[in-house]
Amino acid sequence: MGNTRFFMSDEDYNEMLSDESIRAYYQGEIGYVNLKGDASLSDLSANLSGIAFDGNKSTIKMCYAIDMIVAFLIIVLSVCLMIVSFVVLKFSINFSIQEEYREIGVMKAIGIKNASIRGMYISKYLALSVIGAILGFIFSIPFGNMLMKSVSDNMLLGNNLGLMPNLTGVVSVVILTIAFAYSCTGKIEKATPIDAIRSGQTGERYKKKTIYRIGKSHANSNLYMALNDLLSSPKRFTTIIVSFCICTLFLLIIVNTVETMDSDKLVSTFGMRSDLYMTDVSAAMEYMNAHTRDDFKEYLATCERELADLGMPATAYAEVQYKYEINCDGKKYTYTCQQGINTTSKGYIYTKGTAPSSKNEIAITPQVSEKTGAKIGDVITIDFGTEKLDCVVVAYFETMNQLGELIRLHEDAPTDFKYVSSILQTQFNFTDNPDQKEINRRRDELKKYYDNEEVMNASEYCADSVGVVPVMQAVERLLIGITLVVIVFVTILMERSFISDEKSQIAILKAIGFRNRDVISWQVYRLSIVALTAAILGGILSYPMTKLCITPIFGMMGTTDFEYNIVPWKVFLFYPGMVVVTTAIIAFITAQYTRTITSKDTANIE
Repeated sequence: MGNTRFFMSDEDYNEMLSDESIRAYYQGEIGYVNLKGDASLSDLSANLSGIAFDGNKSTIKMCYAIDMIVAFLIIVLSVCLMIVSFVVLKFSINFSIQEEYREIGVMKAIGIKNASIRGMYISKYLALSVIGAILGFIFSIPFGNMLMKSVSDNMLLGNNLGLMPNLTGVVSVVILTIAFAYSCTGKIEKATPIDAIRSGQTGERYKKKTIYRIGKSHANSNLYMALNDLLSSPKRFTTIIVSFCICTLFLLIIVNTVETMDSDKLVSTFGMRSDLYMTDVSAAMEYMNAHTRDDFKEYLATCERELADLGMPATAYAEVQYKYEINCDGKKYTYTCQQGINTTSKGYIYTKGTAPSSKNEIAITPQVSEKTGAKIGDVITIDFGTEKLDCVVVAYFETMNQLGELIRLHEDAPTDFKYVSSILQTQFNFTDNPDQKEINRRRDELKKYYDNEEVMNASEYCADSVGVVPVMQAVERLLIGITLVVIVFVTILMERSFISDEKSQIAILKAIGFRNRDVISWQVYRLSIVALTAAILGGILSYPMTKLCITPIFGMMGTTDFEYNIVPWKVFLFYPGMVVVTTAIIAFITAQYTRTITSKDTANIE
């Protein structure tokens, strides 16, 4: 799917085919078949030779499943942002009601009904949501096109529905916003005119605030008040913890996914682990079309001699894919079979069973097992062209090659390069056991020696095979920015709401001798603890949530049996620390507003 394509005229094409070697060995075609009734493409192609690949439309789409991770993450990001935006909306409404409690009380006292008062708020948020939706609709068109383009250079995506999804989203957002705003204004109906005039305070409390008593505390007064607030009113802070946790958790899921794709954790899903991998398209095409297996083994031997002359003793090997007709339980199929040259079948990883030990034994993937019905112990007949062998299934394995639909052959299986569909990277394993630093040095030296930039270590090979790491890293940076912006907005709204609600308490604290820096420290401690709690929860949940969200996507490509690359200092220190530090800084800046409150404001307490 990643082949480079060129358009050329019939004249140029015919001139190119005038070369006998090109016409005989390098010419290929892609056929498009419209099936009718119950016809199966596999059945139709089973008796045809020289077919490198056959699959239906859904299979073609599945080839881009890894690329679609980015699109999937953008959709999930949008949903998470909507959830957080509703949290912000709730704070905004509560803050507005708190600021206007006296006006609400006056309106109730002169006979204005609850429905009318709530209608005023709904009208305001209806206007805001409509304006926001219109702006969102306008900007969604260029922004959506930009995201489409940035998702991957490998995919040519289009929108067959025109602007209808955009319009549906606009209407849905407006309706959801109004419904949510209406539910948030229910607090107005519970307040009596007297309560409202008193800013919602009655001055009475009939239960203990918390079991955390000041006499048992060894913390300073500022930290004690912050902890006491959290323990006394957990419901008040739970929503904030959840919103911060969602942002942190989603960011860490992206981080875990990117780190896994950019590591060697997936290398066994593509083949055998090696020190270095080299992509040589010219050599692969040459040996696929005009040479034998022995010729290719000689090419690998030449590579070994060249590396030895450079002071890099190594073994060279490669994976070769063949297209063969198989017969399972009387039904014919055409499958890709993979065989290593200069390798042994025991060097690969299997999820169940034992490695093939003779040419009559094979390993299959769960996808092949599901489609053919073959299990371990069953017999599959493979037509190798020169002979047919009854091969026993002895193991299961997982791979991301061929979307998981692959059969692994023993190294002694009678394969013929006449049926080659692909030759994968040339792999080098150094025999003098160099460390990773030396391997990387040798990689750079071989790039110059072979004049080939496609010489990679295991991590680079995995990233190259997956193909979306740069885009995922861009999404990661985008998400970091969005997360910090959301945290800034939520922190400002939350802090301003708290200050407005606690104006009288702050005034009393100043009246009894608390300084401005003590009050500010109290506010900063409280929000920092909230952010720290959310960050810890996000870090703890990041691994299971990554497996829950991302593993099924890799499963679509053929593998679920792999280990995620978790970088502890990023998951538990760097990114959570970024959330906590940002919260603390914004809380400190916003808390400066408490300097405007003085002990004289105690005169306003009802």
